[in-house]
Amino acid sequence: MGPPKVLLQLLCAAGAAMAQASVSDNEQVWVAVVFVNHGESTPALVGSSRILTPTGAQQMQAQGDLFRKRYITSGDGANSSATVIPDMSKVAIDNTQVGVSSLSNSWVSAGATAFLQGLYPPSSGAIASPGGIDLGHNLAVAGNTTSYPLNGYQYPNIKTYGLGDAGSISIDGTENCAAWQNTIIKNVSDTLKGSGDLDKKNKFYTDLFSTAPLQGTLPIQDATYLKALEIFDFVKYQYSYNKTVHDSLKDADATLQTLQTNAHEFELLQVDDSRGGTDDISTLHNIPGRTLIQQISIQLSDVVNNQSSGRKLNFIFGSSLPMASFFSIAGLLTRQTDSTPIGSFTRPGAAIIFELVGNSTQGSKSMPSPDRLNLRFSYRPGTGANDSISAYPLFGSPGNTMPYAAFTTNAKKLGKNSSDWCQLCGSAQGNLFCGGNQAGSAQITPSNGGMSPAVSGIIGAIIMLAITGLAALALFFLGGFRINRARNGERSSKSGGFKGAEKMASDTDVRLGNRGTQEERIGSWEMGGHANQSESHDMGIVTSDFLRADRRHDDDGASSINHATAVHARESV
Repeated sequence: MGPPKVLLQLLCAAGAAMAQASVSDNEQVWVAVVFVNHGESTPALVGSSRILTPTGAQQMQAQGDLFRKRYITSGDGANSSATVIPDMSKVAIDNTQVGVSSLSNSWVSAGATAFLQGLYPPSSGAIASPGGIDLGHNLAVAGNTTSYPLNGYQYPNIKTYGLGDAGSISIDGTENCAAWQNTIIKNVSDTLKGSGDLDKKNKFYTDLFSTAPLQGTLPIQDATYLKALEIFDFVKYQYSYNKTVHDSLKDADATLQTLQTNAHEFELLQVDDSRGGTDDISTLHNIPGRTLIQQISIQLSDVVNNQSSGRKLNFIFGSSLPMASFFSIAGLLTRQTDSTPIGSFTRPGAAIIFELVGNSTQGSKSMPSPDRLNLRFSYRPGTGANDSISAYPLFGSPGNTMPYAAFTTNAKKLGKNSSDWCQLCGSAQGNLFCGGNQAGSAQITPSNGGMSPAVSGIIGAIIMLAITGLAALALFFLGGFRINRARNGERSSKSGGFKGAEKMASDTDVRLGNRGTQEERIGSWEMGGHANQSESHDMGIVTSDFLRADRRHDDDGASSINHATAVHARESV
C-alpha cells in the first residue's frame, strides 16, 4: 500500500519549500544593510574612559574583511559570485557606494574605523579619483609619485550620532529614553522580586564580590543581577587582563558561563515582552528593535527608489541590545532557535544582515523591479573562523527569503520614527529634536490610546506661551519694571537735568555757560569727539554706528584715544 495522500502532500510541500530556499539563496545580492555589534571594549564599570581594546579592533577588522569577500571581491570559497554587489569599487573606497553610521561613543566609532580597514584595506593603488585621474602622479613635480600615508590608508566617511541627535535613536533606541530607563527596569525588577528570583540571583553576585580575587573591585551595592550585563563585561575583562583575577578566580569557566547566561537572560527580559501586546508598555519594551527596523527599511527603500544615487552597501555600528530587540519583534526567539546562535548571547562583532536579492535578466546589471525583489535576513554570531553566516525566516515566513513588499509592510507596522520615539520616551531634555512633542512625566503606564504628535505639539506650545507670559508678569509686578511714555515737552523727573542746583545723577555731560545758562557739553574726548553720538545703543537698537561704537568702547579704551593727548598729573602746588 502506498503512502497516505496527506503524507505525500506534506512531502511535496516540503520539497517545494526546500527548492524555493535553494533558488532564493542563489539570487543576486543588489543591496545590503548590516548592523554590527561593537568589538571588545573596556567595561562600563571601570572608572576610566571606555575604549576599544586591541582585541576588539582585531575582531572588527576581521569582520570587515569577511564582508569585503562577501560583497566586493568574493575572495573565498564560502561565498559565491551571487553575493558580490554589482559595480562595487574593489580597490578604492567610494563613499557614494558605501554608507557608514555609528554612535559617537569612542569604542563604537573606533570599531567602525577598524571594520572599514578590513572592508577597504590600505592599498597603494587606491589613488585614482572618481574621474580616473591618477592622483599619485603630480605632473608639476618631475618624477614625483605619492601615495596616501600608512601605505595607502583609505578614508571612509563615517557619520557619528550623539545622543542629542535624532539619528542616534535608530542605532540605540534605549539611550536617553527616560521612560524605558524608568519603566522597563522597574517592571523587570518588580517581576523578579515577586517570584523571589531576584534575591537568589543577587546572592550569587554578592558572594562573588565579597571574596577574593574580586573583593573590593566593585562597590557591593552594585553587585546585583540588575547590572548583569555590565558585571559580565567587567569580570570577563578582569579575567582576561588582570593576572591576579585570572590566576585566582575559582571555577572560572563555570563562573563566567553563569555570568554570561544571566546577562543574556536579563537582556531579553528588557526587550522581549512576553505579553506580545500593542499598548505603550509592550512597545516600549522593544523600542530599540522598532527604531532599528525603521532605519533598515528606509535605507533599503532609498536604493530601490533611487538606484542611481542610493548607497548599495550600508553598515550601522551599535550595541547588542537593538539586535536582541529585533530578534523579538521579528519572531526569531522561539523554541526552535533556542539552540541556535540567534538564541545565544550576542558576542562582540556579531552582525545581522539584510539583503535585497533577485534574479535580473541575463547579462544585465540593473536591479530588478521591486516586485521581483526578495529580502533575505542572515546572522553571523561572531568574528571567529567558525562563525558562519546563517539565514533565518523573518515574521514567520516559510523560507529564508520573503517578498520585499511583505518586509516593508511589516516594517511599517512595527517601526517607530523619531516622533514616535519622543511620544513613548518622553525625553525632551537633552534631545532637541523632540521639541514640544511631549510634556509631563517620562514614566508611562499602559493605556488604550495615545496622544498624537500634532496634538501634543500644540499643547507643548500653549504651555510654553503660558510660562513665558507668567515670567513676564512676574518681572513687571515683582521686579519693579515699568514702561513710561514721556509727554511732549516734559522730562522725566529721574532722567536728564543740568548742573548747578538742578543737576541730576545722570547729568554727566552738561555744563553751565558763562552767563549761567544751561548748555550741553560737546566734543569731549571722553565722548569720542562726537557731538551727536546716538544713544540708541544703550536702548538695544542697532544702528549704522554699531560696529564703530564697539571699537571705541573696547576693554581697555585704548582705541578711543589713539590720537588724543595724554592727561598729565599736575605737579605744582
